[in-house]
Amino acid sequence: MNAMSRLFLLTAVLAGCAGMAMGLVMGILHDFSLTAAHAHLNLVGWATMCLVGLFYAVHPRAAEGVLPRVHYGLAAVGMVLMAGGLIGVGSGAMALEPVLVVGAILTLLAMLLFAVIAFRALWPVPAPA
Repeated sequence: MNAMSRLFLLTAVLAGCAGMAMGLVMGILHDFSLTAAHAHLNLVGWATMCLVGLFYAVHPRAAEGVLPRVHYGLAAVGMVLMAGGLIGVGSGAMALEPVLVVGAILTLLAMLLFAVIAFRALWPVPAPA
C-alpha cells in the first residue's frame, strides 16, 4: 500500500470514530442539534476519505506526485473546518459560519482535484495487450 492510500485510510478511520462517537453522544443526550456535523463528518470524513484511499491503493500511479498531496491537504483541512464550523453553527455560534464556508469550499476543491487525478488515471482506457 502506498503512502497516500495509507494516509487517506487512517484519516478516514479517525473521522469515522469521531463521527460515530458524536452520534452516540447525541443519542444519549437526546440532542440532535449537531446532526449536520455528524453526517458530514461521517460522509466526507469516513466514507469519502476511505473511498479515495482505496482508489489510491488500486491505482498507485495516481498517488504519485504533488497533486495527491495537495488533494490530501485540501480534503483534511476542509473536513476539519467544515465539521468544526457545522458544530459551531449547530450550537448557535454564528460567528463560526465563515469557518464552515471555507471548509466547504476546500472540500469542494479537494473533490474537483480528485476528479482531475481520477480522470488522468482512468481516461482514456488503455487498449488490451
